[in-house]
Amino acid sequence: MGKKEKHKEDLMTLFDDFFITSNRKNIIDYLISNSNLPGRRANLELADAFGDTVIEIYNINTKNIWDLCKNMTEIRHKEIEENDPEEFISFCGLVGIGSISSVCSSYFSEGLLILKNAAKDIKWRIREAVAMGIQRVLLNDAKKIINELEEWIKKKDYYIWRAVVAGLAEPDIVKNKEVAKKALEIHKEILKQILDIEDRKLDSYKKLRQALGYTLSVVVEQIPKEGFKYINHIVKEDDKDIIWIVKSNLKKNRLLKKYPKEVERIKMSM
Repeated sequence: MGKKEKHKEDLMTLFDDFFITSNRKNIIDYLISNSNLPGRRANLELADAFGDTVIEIYNINTKNIWDLCKNMTEIRHKEIEENDPEEFISFCGLVGIGSISSVCSSYFSEGLLILKNAAKDIKWRIREAVAMGIQRVLLNDAKKIINELEEWIKKKDYYIWRAVVAGLAEPDIVKNKEVAKKALEIHKEILKQILDIEDRKLDSYKKLRQALGYTLSVVVEQIPKEGFKYINHIVKEDDKDIIWIVKSNLKKNRLLKKYPKEVERIKMSM
């Protein structure tokens, strides 16, 4: 039995007790003690197991599970130091919110709002949890949520833009060609707006730029014709950040090994 499956087995037992007692302490204690924090890498296998378990049992008592996950996300508002094990509670809560939103239409809008608000959190792990939550919704019904994500980028907020592109940067999501085309259009719109940004010193902008340094390649891998055509167009812009974003994506093996001729052709033109 792998680590993730063991965590799911443990969580199932803990949720059984939760349904009887409504006491969430044992679940919270388990998440904290197995968080791997403080440390460089939180226990992503456990976070993933938590999200999967929530989906498997959500219809037993949807409101109780929703309230649990929602309360867990609200812990992020406390004065918790980055890398504190308690940070992992909010992390898993956001993954759980994404999981429930992906399968329960009653909580879809509220779930997306929670993820959107959390996307602006100053803690990087919380922002990563948001991306994971968005991916869970996308994997279940990408066509439904992608229209919502298009609305998210209409207002200038670099952290939210980052959440959108990071959420879309999952091969299983963009393997659907129509979804990949939508994802490319979202990248186009964000990069278009970047050209008009003069003050680029904000941390939120830097985090967006960093994410765009890999997310575009995930999309282009799936729709190379449209993707490389766009890259050929955008590299003509005399903008140092656009050039950096393109160069960073061209270094990714998903493009370098799969489309070496196209990559080399663009490099020669830069």
